[in-house]
Amino acid sequence: MNAITLASSAACRVGQLIRLLASDKDGEVVAAANAIRRTLCTAGMDMHCLATIIERGLQRPPPLPPRPFTIAETIAYCAERDGALSNREKQFIFDLEGQLLRFGEADLELSDKQRGWLAAIFTNVRNLTS
Repeated sequence: MNAITLASSAACRVGQLIRLLASDKDGEVVAAANAIRRTLCTAGMDMHCLATIIERGLQRPPPLPPRPFTIAETIAYCAERDGALSNREKQFIFDLEGQLLRFGEADLELSDKQRGWLAAIFTNVRNLTS
């Protein structure tokens, strides 16, 4: 699929002219349509090219795959939604926040059991609050 582009000056002009198509005065609408045609012609394009640009621009790009949360982001996510946590889970997240402040993320070492519990809490919170 070849990219069809319009120089920024021509794009600005076409944008202004498209807005004039909303006029309640027939003469302004016709004049705007003709001016769009002339502007496109000067840029080496036609209305079909403009339609293609608009169609491609209106298509949503595919969503980016979710990136994994860092440990700090996971802890913050859970802490911000502490209403979904049990008292024991709240205390665990609170303790992790304290360790994070003391040691920083690079030096925060969690055991496999702690990582597993944090992941389980995160999953539960995410499911409850989405």
